[in-house]
Amino acid sequence: MARRLAGHLRVLALIFLLGLAGLETAWGQTPGPGLENLTPEERAVAERNLERWQRMTPEERQRAVENYRRWKSMTPEEREAARETFRRFRQLPPEERARILRDIQHWNELPAQRRQELQQAYERFQRLPPEGRERILERLRQYESLPPEERERITRNWERWRKMTPEERQRAVENYRRWKSMTPEEREAARETFRRFRQLPPEERARILRDIQHWNELPAQRRQELQQAYERFQRLPPEGRERILERLRQYESLPPEERERITRNWERWRKMTPEERQQLRERWQHMTPEEREQLRERHRQEPGGRSDRPRP
Repeated sequence: MARRLAGHLRVLALIFLLGLAGLETAWGQTPGPGLENLTPEERAVAERNLERWQRMTPEERQRAVENYRRWKSMTPEEREAARETFRRFRQLPPEERARILRDIQHWNELPAQRRQELQQAYERFQRLPPEGRERILERLRQYESLPPEERERITRNWERWRKMTPEERQRAVENYRRWKSMTPEEREAARETFRRFRQLPPEERARILRDIQHWNELPAQRRQELQQAYERFQRLPPEGRERILERLRQYESLPPEERERITRNWERWRKMTPEERQQLRERWQHMTPEEREQLRERHRQEPGGRSDRPRP
């Protein structure tokens, strides 16, 4: 897009400048607004085309002055090449000329920062070797041959990518590589999972997305620990997995404050050394059922549910 728009912008400058030079209205008309900051030469050009100048917005006038200054800075060879480009533009079919002008209008409506980004992208493109530029142009041709809705989808994806943080982009690249490494069967299973997700009630989809966001915000080490725990879970026999899932269902049915207490205990357990965990297991195993129940009851009555004895 930057390459095409840069070319269109040159055409726009020529349309204005060559058209400006071709309109010779009389000297001596009343000076219009916005002329006071121009050089004498620029003021003379604007006064010769005063009616057009007065119809322009302040932004259009500023662009016109910048284009004129750019024209004056060209060498004779560059001006001749520009005139040739303008002649080719005049020979294009009306619909092609209209498309170019729409692109130019879109460019002018972009924020200054976005125009600068695109200009820098075009300069990087120009520095590529010929085969690199050809690959990009081939992708552009493929993009332009797509149906409108597909182009819109790609544009939305690109805008999301542009707004991502470096960490989010890294995760996106990792996900893409994981997708590319999948077998056709695994990809089809993933698509089926996504189709089921799309069919879920809105509140369930929102909960899943919150869980994913929470996962992405975890430190890398914690994500790795959870991934390893999941892989261990997958290696369990069916009855072992079912026992764990049953405990999870029990946990999710508890009141929020009870779930919070269990989570705090689990965090303390996770931070223990292997020796501390073994000692706690042995103490628990040597308790009678009555002692265990008393310990649970005492723990429930402590403020905030705090305890230094997480259940193993």
